[in-house]
Amino acid sequence: MLYSALSEFPILAIASIGFYISLRFLQFPDLTVDASFMLGMSVLGLSLKNGYHNEMSALIMAPIVGAIVGMITGFLHTSRHLSINKFLSGMLVAFATYSVCFRMCGQADLSLYEYRSGLFLFQIFDGMPFLVEPLALTILVIMVWFSTQRLLNTPYGLAIRTAGHRPDILRVSGLNPNSFVVLGLAFSNAIVAVAGWLNAVVNRNVSLKNFGIVINVLAACLIGDFILHVVTSLFVKRRRRQTQSIFIILLSPIIGAFVYSLIKSFVIKVLSGQLTITVTTDLQLVIALCIVLAILAGKQIGRGDILMDKEGI
Repeated sequence: MLYSALSEFPILAIASIGFYISLRFLQFPDLTVDASFMLGMSVLGLSLKNGYHNEMSALIMAPIVGAIVGMITGFLHTSRHLSINKFLSGMLVAFATYSVCFRMCGQADLSLYEYRSGLFLFQIFDGMPFLVEPLALTILVIMVWFSTQRLLNTPYGLAIRTAGHRPDILRVSGLNPNSFVVLGLAFSNAIVAVAGWLNAVVNRNVSLKNFGIVINVLAACLIGDFILHVVTSLFVKRRRRQTQSIFIILLSPIIGAFVYSLIKSFVIKVLSGQLTITVTTDLQLVIALCIVLAILAGKQIGRGDILMDKEGI
């Protein structure tokens, strides 16, 4: 169970970091993460099918295509000629991208085992102790987390963080907040696309049946935000709690991804081993209940709407 959780954790953590940027800082519940996650996988499948027997070339392309779909979603929402709402703009891009990914891979389930001789990471981890791979990938999570918080502390990052909560401040400064919403969505989906690439590498498979990653990252973000709030409420003074740094805030999706991975692995083990229940159907019910409980717990401790507060921008 622990190995299963550790294997899924790095993928979910990176995807959650990307989704957290749009959800918390931009106030944009972005359904495009499904599209960028699938594109990250499909780019790897396309590159291997076309003779580029190295996943590192796909790693360069994945965040680029992820950023593109994020920008399309942002344009559909912010364009004064379209002004499509947040949910619908992300949903339209996600559904359209599914067709693009299918064209790229040629099928809904593409196995990469026939290309494993050229996979750089596969060769490194093959034959090593079973915990080496998830621990090494956890280092990648730390690198993504560190790079993200550094970028969000740059002038452009501060503008992105302001665009979702205080767009009037940007307007007073002569800046267009819509431009930074588009930029923030591009940055967010670029990170999620890297998670999709990593998912294909780790599982040696490109499965477009993974449509629905957004509910997993949402659960991870809600759980992580609740845990971080409880911890800071108990051990951090109120004044410091109100001015949490981005360094601390971005720990939330990582903590949530780890806890959620443990819960999911435990539930799968129980459902598949001890109870006569179908995992693929009843697991979704458990995930939904986890989200509802996280929101309910947040309201009970006075948090209000988790992730939708005005603090820490």
